[in-house]
Amino acid sequence: MEVQAAPPHLVVLHEALGRFWSKADATLASPPDTTWRLQFATAVAEIGANIVRHAYAGGTKEGAFSLCLRLRPDRIDALFIDWGSPFTMPLEAFRPEKLANVDPLELHETGRGLLASLAALDLLQYRRTAGGTNCWRLVKRLPRRRGFTNRFRTEYSPVNLGDLERFDAGTEVTPQLLRERGVLRSLRRPVKVLAGGTLTKALTVTANGFSMAAKERIESSGGKAVEIGSGDGE
Repeated sequence: MEVQAAPPHLVVLHEALGRFWSKADATLASPPDTTWRLQFATAVAEIGANIVRHAYAGGTKEGAFSLCLRLRPDRIDALFIDWGSPFTMPLEAFRPEKLANVDPLELHETGRGLLASLAALDLLQYRRTAGGTNCWRLVKRLPRRRGFTNRFRTEYSPVNLGDLERFDAGTEVTPQLLRERGVLRSLRRPVKVLAGGTLTKALTVTANGFSMAAKERIESSGGKAVEIGSGDGE
């Protein structure tokens, strides 16, 4: 899949992941839970955004990148390829002590995208080929089903800000509209809006929950975040 390297087109990554999960769910005996998927999606979104910011100077330089997602017996691989400027910062510079003890979703909310990706993944590799191609490889091992499961934990359907960029300015975005437009497959779970991706339009967004960063970015874009009860989006 090839994507134009500009912020408004990053929503395509979330759409590709949605199609990928549909196929994976039909193949895996024990599909990963929402938190696992959200961590992987965060890493994919952040690497895509990093390519736009660095390889193509924030989208001002024309270019594109490709993404390939592969389901392995024990893991999921994602491979990004772009033909822009090289990434010169060594990934080791983003590895703080005790990284394994940090919640990658919390790191993502602070804006430290590469750090969030490293925390969310089991492997993140970057290399520049002799021919001038940038290659990013992302690997996350599939979880093994063992131990205690909290039956009382609330499982949300996550929606990133990048998923909302498709709507026209002034739109009132509700869970029902998200389902109609294919962002959500169902409304069986409450909807939570997270800060992944870029939002440039003023929208009134109604959901069952918002991360602090997502709410701030919606309001800074001139929009409004309206929180409803967990059963009101049905």
